[in-house]
Amino acid sequence: MDVKSEIRRKVREAFTTLSSTTDNNDVMLALREISSLLPLMTSPCLIQNIPRSDIPHAKQEFIEQHYPRFIEFLLEQLSVDWVSRFPKDTISGVFDVFYLKGDHQEAFIVLCNTISNCSPSYKLNKCVSLLEQFISGENLIDMMWQQCDGAKGPADPYRYSQWEELVTLMATLPERITNKLKNETNEMFFPQHYVPHLTNQIMTVLQQVYNSIKVDHDCSMEFLSLLLGKLGLHGHADIVWTVMMPTIYKLTSHDFVWCRVCEKLVTGVPDRCKESIVTSLLKTAPWYGVINKLLGDTVLTNQKLLFLLTNKLLLVRAFKQEQLLKNIIGYLATSSSRRHIYVKTMMTLLDVWGDSSALKHTSYDQHLYISQAIMVCLAFVSTKEKLENKQELLGKLMPGMQCHLDSGEHSVRTIGMVVGESLTNCIDPGGHKLEFQYERTAEVEHLQSLLVIPKDQGTKLMESRMQELNLKPQPSVKSSPNIPQNISSPHSDSSDLDSDDDLEPYDLSNDVKQSAVKKPVYVRDCMEGLISSEDPDRLETCLSTAEVLVRRKPDNLGEVAAEFTKLLLHLQDNFATPLFPMQRHGAMVALAVHCPKEVSGYLTNEFFERNYNLRQRMDILEVLAAAAQELSQPKELGAIPSSHIQPIPDNTQAAANSDDQHDWREIVQKRIDSKTRRFGKGRTQPPVPQVNNKFAEVAGCFFFPLLKNFDRKENTFDLLGEDHIVLGRLMYTLGIIVYAAINTPIARQMATSLLEFIWILRYHPEATVRQGLLFALSMMLLSIPGFVLMADLQSEISETKEWLEDLVDKDPDNECKKLAIQALVLMQNIVQQEFSNKKP
Repeated sequence: MDVKSEIRRKVREAFTTLSSTTDNNDVMLALREISSLLPLMTSPCLIQNIPRSDIPHAKQEFIEQHYPRFIEFLLEQLSVDWVSRFPKDTISGVFDVFYLKGDHQEAFIVLCNTISNCSPSYKLNKCVSLLEQFISGENLIDMMWQQCDGAKGPADPYRYSQWEELVTLMATLPERITNKLKNETNEMFFPQHYVPHLTNQIMTVLQQVYNSIKVDHDCSMEFLSLLLGKLGLHGHADIVWTVMMPTIYKLTSHDFVWCRVCEKLVTGVPDRCKESIVTSLLKTAPWYGVINKLLGDTVLTNQKLLFLLTNKLLLVRAFKQEQLLKNIIGYLATSSSRRHIYVKTMMTLLDVWGDSSALKHTSYDQHLYISQAIMVCLAFVSTKEKLENKQELLGKLMPGMQCHLDSGEHSVRTIGMVVGESLTNCIDPGGHKLEFQYERTAEVEHLQSLLVIPKDQGTKLMESRMQELNLKPQPSVKSSPNIPQNISSPHSDSSDLDSDDDLEPYDLSNDVKQSAVKKPVYVRDCMEGLISSEDPDRLETCLSTAEVLVRRKPDNLGEVAAEFTKLLLHLQDNFATPLFPMQRHGAMVALAVHCPKEVSGYLTNEFFERNYNLRQRMDILEVLAAAAQELSQPKELGAIPSSHIQPIPDNTQAAANSDDQHDWREIVQKRIDSKTRRFGKGRTQPPVPQVNNKFAEVAGCFFFPLLKNFDRKENTFDLLGEDHIVLGRLMYTLGIIVYAAINTPIARQMATSLLEFIWILRYHPEATVRQGLLFALSMMLLSIPGFVLMADLQSEISETKEWLEDLVDKDPDNECKKLAIQALVLMQNIVQQEFSNKKP
């Protein structure tokens, strides 16, 4: 008898019975007969015309030729009316086995496709329920093992397309279920639950692969690699490696077969998915030795992996986890076959680090990341490589140091100093050491800590445990009260009795230093002491007294204000005087506050003159900004009217009054207030005294002279060129001055001039200058009324808005982006407020 014909006939009869017969017994009989052909059913075959010897062949024929179409047909018949014809327990037992004990691959694909094409109904809920049983059981494991069993890769395109469809459904199942069920989705299908569950099942399949290889049974890892890559492509790589890494780290420690299995799994990931998988692996691996076991020497033959490790993950992208850098550099540097790639990568990093154009057009985070990579590379440099590449390394270091020290950002200059010191000490430990003066911040200490080769985390854990055992405090031995503690030696020297080592010294920390120099009483005496004195004590005394004398406002202060300012501006700290910068700055600010016209005229004129260093020009700007702020917010508010002064009760009388009296009076007063009807209520507090803005009269003297010669190039001062650090500070000062002139008549003219100045420099290549421009723009927006901006500067504001949006999208500096967003929000609030005020 032909088995194929018999199976075909039985399936056709089952189709007819299920679609047209109303007899429930016939339907149940047809389902039981067909279910007996499922490969995982242990019950005997119910089709009588098939001999016992042909049953395996019949099951294979049904699965290969009729199973997919039959389970699709069953789902088409599924409805509430159709299911209600049968007992609940009976129909579920007969119906579910077709999807749980058949061909797992076909059943999974059919269920997922039905869910995607189905609207909310009983059929949708039933398919989701079947998938829950499918995933929670071992069906998913058997399905993956079926693809790995034997050395059968996707030799034909049809099988590869099946694998693509299958891994896509497995990786995107949470999204498919959520799109249909919305808020009714089971927690099992949440990504944070489904992906770890799927990852654990992948590890179970890997264990089966390992066991098969141990008994010389061929297996294919291609399907699992394809699935791993698809999970990474959909953003689940971090979850996958978080679950897998502890187990893989333990299994690959001493087992070569496990190393080969995991290496095949990772390196077999398709190139289009490799970046997400490798990136998460590098971030999760606790030690670069794990990367060596999982990647092997694949970097020598796979160009995609080589590009990722030596270019994209080091030069294009930036990560906060320095473990990724340690794993990449450690992987490349700890093998003789990959050592040349490590050296070439280090040279490339130094080229990019020292490129002035790259420094200007990359963000600070990216540059810090490259600097960290260089520091990690220096930890792995061998003595032979130091000797061979010494001149080349120094040749790359010098221009890099130059562009870093020329940068306007303090943090960038600090990075240049740290990397320069570390590189020179590394390549020439016995030679002349390069040393800089910089603050030991947490960022600097972190950079320097990268010069140590990272150890295996497992080894670190053992060392820490050993230290905990060794550092346990010993129990203290209590001395007996009957035994004297101090037993003098019979041979002790009698001179010890006169020793004063046991005497407690006096605390001199709060003592005030007594100076023999008399404090100056007059301003001219103070100036004379600063000019002619070579005595450090006299210089310190005169400088500490200068601000106090100026703030007393003597009668002749206006006559000597400019001369005194000139003296302070050129004063040098030759004796390392304590608080020298603060006291000098305070005295100059006091002069600018009490004689604003004379001092501002002198400082703004000297700002563009020759023979001033950058520090003095920065001091001029800082003094002008501080004086403008102090003049715009005077503290002399006058006396408080006596009617608003409440007498302070006597202590004895206050002590006599008990808390009860205060409480009942307060309660009575509240009752009176609640029952009293008032038609008007006066002020409960005195009005704030009004004080004139002293900066209004001199705002123009502070502001406009700073704009007149900005484009003039001198031999010692190029504001638009290499001295951009002063230009950035100038923009901050102009912004502060404009904001200090808020609500003054000249503020409108100052804002217009400042906006024109900003527009000229809007595309400056230095990030510090752009930050200053954005700060000044924000100050201008805050200092000018909204109706003035909308009426007189509407076109300029519109163009400025486009420029700010362009900065948000394209500026490489993160701080510039933040400031641009703040300015945009401020501008939007002003526009909205003006339109709301115009509404009737």
